[in-house]
Amino acid sequence: MTTTVLPITTLGVTEPPPGPAIHRVDQFAPGGPAADQPVVTLEDTDANGPAPCVVLAHHDADLIEVWRDGNLTVLRGDAPASAIVNAQDRETALLAALTTVGRLHRDAQMSLRRTNARHHTTIEEMRAYAIEQHEDKVICRDGLDEFLDHFDLEPYE
Repeated sequence: MTTTVLPITTLGVTEPPPGPAIHRVDQFAPGGPAADQPVVTLEDTDANGPAPCVVLAHHDADLIEVWRDGNLTVLRGDAPASAIVNAQDRETALLAALTTVGRLHRDAQMSLRRTNARHHTTIEEMRAYAIEQHEDKVICRDGLDEFLDHFDLEPYE
């Protein structure tokens, strides 16, 4: 014969097991008292249900940068959140957040390289234009030298 242990009830209502404690999301940010648990569930979730959220950094005075649903976003520091205790769920969220941050970093690096290349090309075109204007006698030599010196460009020889 098998013995079944039933939970103690009050007025016939079974008490749910205690869940993770709810804290302000800024408590999970680096330097916060719960920083060792940066994978959380936000308590004020939308109709799609709770989604894991990885707390990344303090953004401003009371704003926290987080990864959520494949994007980086900023939340108010007082948004209610609770730590995700399941190790597999934490690992999955951390891996997804790391992938997103890596992609955004690569995109930003590529954008910066393109911007720097455009900047360099524009500066060279400005120098060539000023020299052309000097050679066409539109700009005097002193004016050309002053222009090149002002913008820290290679002098005209």
